[in-house]
Amino acid sequence: METFWLALVRIFGCGARKIYLYYKNLNRNYNYNHHSAIVFAPNGKIIASGGAIGDDEKRSEIRFWNVTTGSLLNSFVDYERDIYSLSFSPDGGTLASGGTGGSVKLWSVETGKLTMSLKTINTPHDNYALLTTAFSPNGKMLAVGDTDGTIRIWKLPQ
Repeated sequence: METFWLALVRIFGCGARKIYLYYKNLNRNYNYNHHSAIVFAPNGKIIASGGAIGDDEKRSEIRFWNVTTGSLLNSFVDYERDIYSLSFSPDGGTLASGGTGGSVKLWSVETGKLTMSLKTINTPHDNYALLTTAFSPNGKMLAVGDTDGTIRIWKLPQ
């Protein structure tokens, strides 16, 4: 049986507090290739991480971790090639993900269900990716930056 790391987060230099999150050897039929995005929830109690799964990197997975215990709280698969950006809404109820698929996706943190998909480009080329996502402080807008040098800002439905 091959052994490989599925996730490892170490945060040092935060005073006396240290966070170690380990999650390995799930005995699944795919590899978790890498974490390409990670973000704290606004309440500081959860970390979301995302990255490609499988050797072909045509799917990605988002995972939610408990900061205090290091335990996996929830995970769900997204059918994008990779995730490069994650951001929580100010209330922590929505997670935005951006990657190589040409759409930014909004997820319910509570259920893990896709609530909205915003298309940024009709036909993403090989080098295209959404590199950054950010909610406005009031959560009513979402900004997205991509490898083409474009920043798009959406007004979100309330």
